[in-house]
Amino acid sequence: MTFEKAKIPEEAKHFMNFTFQVINSNKAHLQAAVFTFGREDLIPGMFISLIKDLNQQFPDSISGMKYYLDRHIEVDGGHHGELSLKMTNLLCGESEDKWKEATLHAVESLKHRILLWDGIYNEIISLNK
Repeated sequence: MTFEKAKIPEEAKHFMNFTFQVINSNKAHLQAAVFTFGREDLIPGMFISLIKDLNQQFPDSISGMKYYLDRHIEVDGGHHGELSLKMTNLLCGESEDKWKEATLHAVESLKHRILLWDGIYNEIISLNK
């Protein structure tokens, strides 16, 4: 299925295209860096903020969801995050070139993630007008 047929928003297309560029690079150190710093190191903090806000707005209404997200945060922020950092460190090792390349791709992945979330936000806002 093509992006056009699925009517995928531009921001999501760019995010997916970047993701597949990294995958198709066949460079494990880049894949690890993007995964580690563009997801595993980022998402738990986002969930912590989200669950805190939701719990303040709906104190007794989201207990099941709060438990699920708290558990997800614990696993991702703890064990998975720690393992992904070790993986990236192992794959880049002492290579200054690999660390430079990994850093550039990690920063680029964060830029794409910001654009993706901005696109989602703008879509939600447009639905409420």
